[in-house]
Amino acid sequence: MVDGGFGYNKVEVYATKESMPIDQVCGQGYLDNFRGRCGVITDWGCKFVDENVDRVEEKEKNEDRITGAKMTFSTDVFCSASDIIAAMGAASAADGKKPSGCVEFKSW
Repeated sequence: MVDGGFGYNKVEVYATKESMPIDQVCGQGYLDNFRGRCGVITDWGCKFVDENVDRVEEKEKNEDRITGAKMTFSTDVFCSASDIIAAMGAASAADGKKPSGCVEFKSW
């Protein structure tokens, strides 16, 4: 979801477990690609989540509960949803498959 504000976009995205190795820092590859496409990224947050998009604590002990990661950040208003999708495709560990579009998760 990309929600515009005054001069910035607030972004919330979800990446599947298959597209992000959970043995790494949460979302690091995605953050690098978001910066490459959108420039300045602020208010960065990333958490490993379960099927209900609830945070999974102690990822090493609960790896089987993790279904993906939720990433949140703010960026320049000129960074579009298509920029976000392209950055996610470039960062994805799932053979570079980019998402087909943006959808809002039911519980957000």
